[in-house]
Amino acid sequence: MVRALDGHLAGASYRRIAEALYTTGAIGDGWKTSSRRGQTIRLVKDGIVTMEGGYRKLLRGRR
Repeated sequence: MVRALDGHLAGASYRRIAEALYTTGAIGDGWKTSSRRGQTIRLVKDGIVTMEGGYRKLLRGRR
């Protein structure tokens, strides 16, 4: 999540972030319908929430 957030804050596209996170070849031609795309977007969104104070809930053991 932190790596995805770092990429997002640096201005990288979701596809570029996914290419950095997942193994070579895991991102194919079907990017728009790829489950990796959804995972990458969720990682970035969760990273943003955590950065904006959600880490406190994590430390308390709450979701």
